[in-house]
Amino acid sequence: MNALEQAETKVANMEKKLAHFMNQTEKDMGMLEVENEETLTEIETLQGEFTNMKEETAKQATSLEGLDDRMGNLEVTWPSGSYCILANGVCPDGFTRFDGYIRAVQTYSANEHYIKTAHFGNSNIKCHGHCGQWPNWFAEIQIVSCCK
Repeated sequence: MNALEQAETKVANMEKKLAHFMNQTEKDMGMLEVENEETLTEIETLQGEFTNMKEETAKQATSLEGLDDRMGNLEVTWPSGSYCILANGVCPDGFTRFDGYIRAVQTYSANEHYIKTAHFGNSNIKCHGHCGQWPNWFAEIQIVSCCK
């Protein structure tokens, strides 16, 4: 085979490869166009959902602002009469703070079944000193109330 025939064979082989690559490129482009359309559709759907979520969030924020306004305008009213409530910080308007205690109350037995620590706002029941500090256990009770 002479040089011209060899060159023609190489050109023919390159044309076949080129045709194959062109064919494959067209298939790939077709697939990319389909995927691009699907992606654009998904983006539009998500943008719509996002817009709906923003609108719903704005509605809820407006609703919460309205609730805040209404809550801020509420007056706390206590029933009429004379009574006390346990204090937990500052007493409400119209109430007076009272507190009392009893300390070093000897208990029948020195175990946790006779003194159970508990807190009720500012009031409490607890061991006097450290639990078990004394030969017999001692308790203390402090009551802090708001009365009107």
